[in-house]
Amino acid sequence: MKLLYLDPNLLEPDPEGAREEPGDVDGLAKTINEQGLLQPLGVVSVGQGRYRIVYGNRRRKAAIQLGLQKVPCILLDADDQDLLLQQLIENVQRQDLNDMEKARAFSRLRSRIFEAHGKNRRPALMTKPDGR
Repeated sequence: MKLLYLDPNLLEPDPEGAREEPGDVDGLAKTINEQGLLQPLGVVSVGQGRYRIVYGNRRRKAAIQLGLQKVPCILLDADDQDLLLQQLIENVQRQDLNDMEKARAFSRLRSRIFEAHGKNRRPALMTKPDGR
């Protein structure tokens, strides 16, 4: 892992991130303004000096709202099989992640586990009533 200080405006959110709604970014921005950014964002390199957020998108939005020019980021290994798990751990523990977001995130994790163990069938919870 490597610590980088990056412009939050140039960080790309994960299009498949666990959180669909950012929640109360104003409250988070107020806390960051008063206490500082206490936890770095987790990012992966997507090439050509660009980075995608694995976790910390709400902190990125709050930093942009505050006009911060740099935020601390931990550079994660893009090939790490545990990136999704890290994202879920970071987000599922938060109270404002709704039940549907949690269900979709766990479904993605379950699918990844099946893929990693060579299972080529869809997990039972993801099948439709007619078996598809």
